Amino acid sequence: MVLEAGSVAEDRGEYSVQRRRFIKRLIVGIPILAAASSLLAYLLASKPREESKSTTESLEQLISYEVTPTNLFYAVSLDVVSPNLDASRWRLKVHGLVEEPMQFTLGDIKSMRSVGEYATLECVSNPVGGDLISNAYWRGVQLKTLLELVKVKPNARYIVFRCFEGYSVGIPIEAALDEGTILAYEMNYEPLTLEHGYPLRLIVPKYYGMMNPKWIVEIEVVDYTYLGFWQKLGWANEAEYQTHSTILVPGYSPLRRRFNLSQTPQQAKLGERLQICGVAFAGERGISKVEVSLDDGVTWMRAKIRKPLSKYSWVLWWLDWVPEKVGVYRLMVRAVDGNGVQQIGDLTEPYPEGATGYHTIVFRVE
Repeated sequence: MVLEAGSVAEDRGEYSVQRRRFIKRLIVGIPILAAASSLLAYLLASKPREESKSTTESLEQLISYEVTPTNLFYAVSLDVVSPNLDASRWRLKVHGLVEEPMQFTLGDIKSMRSVGEYATLECVSNPVGGDLISNAYWRGVQLKTLLELVKVKPNARYIVFRCFEGYSVGIPIEAALDEGTILAYEMNYEPLTLEHGYPLRLIVPKYYGMMNPKWIVEIEVVDYTYLGFWQKLGWANEAEYQTHSTILVPGYSPLRRRFNLSQTPQQAKLGERLQICGVAFAGERGISKVEVSLDDGVTWMRAKIRKPLSKYSWVLWWLDWVPEKVGVYRLMVRAVDGNGVQQIGDLTEPYPEGATGYHTIVFRVE
């Protein structure tokens, strides 16, 4: 690392054209240019479970995709082409309200004490029951480690991140100092891919994905509330995750359409066990309870919850149920976060601070 002695040398090359296009773009909603996936892809694309298989075998299938493979992890970007940065020339400039401005190479950052954590990311534009959510194992250095090195001044309020392609966002100093907030250079035990922010990105577990910037080249410490790219367009500036839960089986799924699979709801048989399962998530607050209703919210049954991989990751839930009557059932799910607060039942659109509402599907018992 070197003490700052001027501006960071930025070699943007051919990508400068794309950066200008980025800055000029006036968009009201976040575009979904997503190669998105999660454990849904496997559960819904796999062969139907044989009736003779046990609950344990079915649950093991769910558990095996608790971590999303990197190539199926959702990705949202404003430009089709991801930057391809030369790590040997890349520098991270840290400046602003600090005593000792510095520049760091990737080698500098990797030489620091590393931390690893499972953390789920979700796009703020993800609708109720949507697929723009995934879980991965990240490794990097705690952001507070760098901030301690540059000696942040007492009047600091926001940490601003500027990225190679022109994106910017800021988080409060309190969130920056959280132990789970890291500058990650690995994802699922491999270097970050271009699509996911190589060589360095931010993981801040309490906030939606738009607050977790990729391709970071500059960090500035400021004494005011910073409004980033999306915040200037009206999206929430402290975008903490809404508590939510999603039904994976049975029923409809956005991934069924994505993979061109049948949209016919799963049909259960009278007297035969049906395992209802899915995921729930509330950011760093965690999930304490999941409940399922089969009568449009009149009564609720408590589902079982698997211990999460970390306090920052989604939880898997399931409920074994034997239908006693034929007919059409309206299935709903709701979750309670680790603070005991139940998720919001009113259905709202993602804009401006994330979608709310109970995920609901309809299926038939014959």
